Amino acid sequence: MNLPALYHKSHAAPKKDVGQLIREYSSKWKWRLDGADSLIDVGSGPGDVLIDYIYPLMPANFTKIIGSDISADMVDYAQRFYHFVEKCEFLTLDIGSPKPLPQGLQGQFDHVTSMLCLHWVQNHRLALNNMFKLLRPSGGDCFLIFMSSHTIFDAYLHINKDPKWSPYITTDVQRFVSPLHGCDQTKDVFTQMMEDEGFCEVEVDLRPRSINYGTVENFKENIKSVCGLIEYIPKSKQDEFMDDFVALMSEYAAKTGDLSDSQSKCSMKYDLLIAYGRKTVTI
Repeated sequence: MNLPALYHKSHAAPKKDVGQLIREYSSKWKWRLDGADSLIDVGSGPGDVLIDYIYPLMPANFTKIIGSDISADMVDYAQRFYHFVEKCEFLTLDIGSPKPLPQGLQGQFDHVTSMLCLHWVQNHRLALNNMFKLLRPSGGDCFLIFMSSHTIFDAYLHINKDPKWSPYITTDVQRFVSPLHGCDQTKDVFTQMMEDEGFCEVEVDLRPRSINYGTVENFKENIKSVCGLIEYIPKSKQDEFMDDFVALMSEYAAKTGDLSDSQSKCSMKYDLLIAYGRKTVTI
């Protein structure tokens, strides 16, 4: 994810959608009887989804809420933008790292959330294992929303083979593609993964989504903030690259068959995976 300020002001529609899903599913969350809950959010980015939609759900006397992100730039942006929020802090954390979790985080939380992050993580099992370890030995719950498939993933894979752009792309594009993209049994696969890592009462759902950004410029601005390949393209060619990239996304949106050619222009299509699971008492 790039350009914290741009990402903060863009993607209003997906973020609002996620906020509605958080409210819909929050009734499942198990709150402490004493209200002294603690929560860590994984992949908070600029912090807006955490502060706008999750923070208001916390009990009045909650203990702490932590936002985390692999990007130091995102963490710095969130700290500066939300420094006034009580009992909330932001820190750098790579949830997909095989290294041990920091001692100050392991087993310290009643809730783990992650919004629009896990499609960037290549090892879902490792990420889920780390999330399980973040929860207290006395138990807690985990709530996740991410994009299991997306036309941006199709565009990554396509443009990587384009002789016009492939010479500039000196990285494995697969690291920008969700491991579940193209999976025929997404719900079953992810449910099994969560259960394998120790979660119980697992519920997984898929919601198809389509968003039209109205104009090519608006579409480009929104996609540029999350396009992992843009940093590999010379600045003098980035506008041209984004023209080609969003055109590919529109083509793939049209191929789904449920959008007309005019509707697919400036559109992205994706499946949101929503997952909930609990950790019971461990001895």
